[in-house]
Amino acid sequence: MTIIDAYTHFFPKPYLSKLEALPSEKARSIAARWIERIRNRPHYAELESRLTDLDKYRIDYEVIAITQDVDPNRIGPLGAELELSITRLLNDEMARVMKESKKRIYSLASVPFASISNDAGGKEEGEEGIEEMRRSVQQLGLKGFFVLSNINGTPIDKYNSFWREAERLNVPVYIHPIDPISNTSRPYEDDFDLMHVFGWPFETTLILSRLAFSGVLETHPRLRILAHHMGGMIPFFAGRINESYGKTTGLVKRDQKIGGLQEGKPAMDLFKQFYYDTAVGGSSEAIRCGLDIFGVDRIVFGTDYPFGPEAGKVRLATYPSRVLDLGLSTEENKKIFEENARRLLGN
Repeated sequence: MTIIDAYTHFFPKPYLSKLEALPSEKARSIAARWIERIRNRPHYAELESRLTDLDKYRIDYEVIAITQDVDPNRIGPLGAELELSITRLLNDEMARVMKESKKRIYSLASVPFASISNDAGGKEEGEEGIEEMRRSVQQLGLKGFFVLSNINGTPIDKYNSFWREAERLNVPVYIHPIDPISNTSRPYEDDFDLMHVFGWPFETTLILSRLAFSGVLETHPRLRILAHHMGGMIPFFAGRINESYGKTTGLVKRDQKIGGLQEGKPAMDLFKQFYYDTAVGGSSEAIRCGLDIFGVDRIVFGTDYPFGPEAGKVRLATYPSRVLDLGLSTEENKKIFEENARRLLGN
């Protein structure tokens, strides 16, 4: 059976070297930390090591993106011009890796949001960022976009020009959760890795709900969006969502309008328009919950490699069996391991 690992991360060394040379102390510090981390983990940044692991663990293809920590939008502020420059370098490198992999790897582009207008009072036109989106897909052949859930505190649903162009280019958008801009209201989330383990699923829940209720999905019905970690809290709280956003939404403020809801249909129907991956810590029970809520046509196999035990290799070795343990039909397994990812990628 063909297996596509639809959500993994990769660190091009030329990009990290560029970050290490930037005038920003924050960027240099982040780059230095990751350069040190990958020193004994070549599969984080080297194509040949990556392909060796794919062969060893019988993964046929994988989708790669940069990680949230070194995304160009996270290491600043750099200013629009410099952010655009390093984003172009990153996208060039991701395209190179895809080409040299001989069709084993599909790469995602990053987006320079400092050069894209937003509804929260950002840059008026942002044409440079839109042009980089077009270059990434139309010239470099990258397969979609990797975006953070918020850009320096502005939720991603506020970037209407981005969503309009993503729909026009007809490529998927992968959303990755990130910390809030400030943790001053709940500083205790910084302890014990709580933000990563519990805060990120909550952030994913927030941004998917904003995309659903703000009308982004309604305005751009052809969007294909992949949510990480099986949609965070959404599958478990499906009943609460339907109750809270039924015919009467009494707790919603008067000046707030919920878009997309249709008469006689549960609010959860909005969330069934997203795709979701299986990177949930190797839990068959969590995957089953997502399947029951979203349906098999919306689930793609993903590991979040190279993160996890033994630098992600435990996930490659065990995550396929977590899906197979569910006892699904051959047709359903094929959808999760291959067909849904191909539909998502338009491949």
